[in-house]
Amino acid sequence: MFIYIKRTDQYLLILHILFLMFVTLQSFSTGLLARHVGRPDERTAALIYHTTLVLMTLFYNCVWWYATRKKGLLEEDTDPRLIKLLTKEYAIAPALHLAALITAICNVPLSIIPIVLLSIYFALPRFSERKIKEKNRAIKLN
Repeated sequence: MFIYIKRTDQYLLILHILFLMFVTLQSFSTGLLARHVGRPDERTAALIYHTTLVLMTLFYNCVWWYATRKKGLLEEDTDPRLIKLLTKEYAIAPALHLAALITAICNVPLSIIPIVLLSIYFALPRFSERKIKEKNRAIKLN
């Protein structure tokens, strides 16, 4: 995402700071969950952990949504199809984290499944992004 954002303004900075606040809370919530797994209060720790992830990914998406809608923040030659594709890809994270949060209400061990799926999804190479860039290069060469 950040390779496409070339300029900033005060609102984008505020959104980015909010995102980074939840990034810093990530280690705390992970440690909290690790200490309470298998104990009676593991559900509370899991809810804190998953809520942190939901809010972190929501603010990440807010940074992207704001940057794509505010003129002048992205590179001028960024392909609109690429922006649309990345917006869809980024929206998967809060949805899966929310699914994990809801699952943690009923069953804490099962709440790890959406997190694993998300990790696998983002570990895979992004062929669609590469394909759009190759099409744009081919068009520029012709």
